Amino acid sequence: MAVDNDCNIITMFDIENCGDYQPSMNALSTALKTAPIADVFFETLNELKSLPYEKCTARNEIFKLGVDTNFKRYTEEEANKFGVVKPDEIREFNHLHLYLPKQFVDMSGKSVERLMGEYRDAKNVFKRALDEISVDTLHSTLFHLRIIDERKAAAALLCRKRCFHYCVE
Repeated sequence: MAVDNDCNIITMFDIENCGDYQPSMNALSTALKTAPIADVFFETLNELKSLPYEKCTARNEIFKLGVDTNFKRYTEEEANKFGVVKPDEIREFNHLHLYLPKQFVDMSGKSVERLMGEYRDAKNVFKRALDEISVDTLHSTLFHLRIIDERKAAAALLCRKRCFHYCVE
């Protein structure tokens, strides 16, 4: 999920013309857009190396998540059990998969749980500040910060004038 330039929530399932998969894509998109945000998604190089999708290294520019297609040859027993296939029939199965650019893969060596915990902690601290710090306190703090900035700027200007005066004499 992401937010586009017009502040619309978008998902990887917002795809048109998916044929037989369109109802599934629409349902997944709607489910994601209406669900509350629970956490940040992370993919780590260590996790990708442990998955059976493809061999990968830190030098990859794109990482494949999932299996795009595979084939299944049915045995006589399976053909009898399912009734819709014949013995030795080969069927192709296409699967949902994606290619993840390197910029979305954490290379730090931290675990997914640690990364998620760091973001969750930052969110909780920010939320607590929003809940506990009054608007009046924020206005007062910003006012004082502006005064401090103005004093620093005035002091820097005075210092430059003194230095300039010293250098000219």
